[in-house]
Amino acid sequence: MSAFRRGRLDGAPAAPADGERHDVVATPGGARVELILTGRLAGPQRFTGDADEWVVVLDGSARLEAGGDVHDLVAGDWVLIPAGQPHVLHDAAPGTRWLAVHAPPR
Repeated sequence: MSAFRRGRLDGAPAAPADGERHDVVATPGGARVELILTGRLAGPQRFTGDADEWVVVLDGSARLEAGGDVHDLVAGDWVLIPAGQPHVLHDAAPGTRWLAVHAPPR
């Protein structure tokens, strides 16, 4: 039996001045839940994950390229990125907060 846990997500003011901060907040059933805080980006950030990734913007806005399309995202918008799918974060408002859930690799 696992122990009950509780926490609080950091707010937008905790975002770094530059780059991104990724904090693992939980690992239920082998999934990984991350809080991502985005500061100023020096340029496009390229990613290719080894697991399916569901990401929701909690605060702020971003421009993400995935699946051949560019998506302008604002608070409440989410995307599901399949494992192995390259994606590019072109821009994000400093202080953008994301919640990402990475499924266990198949």
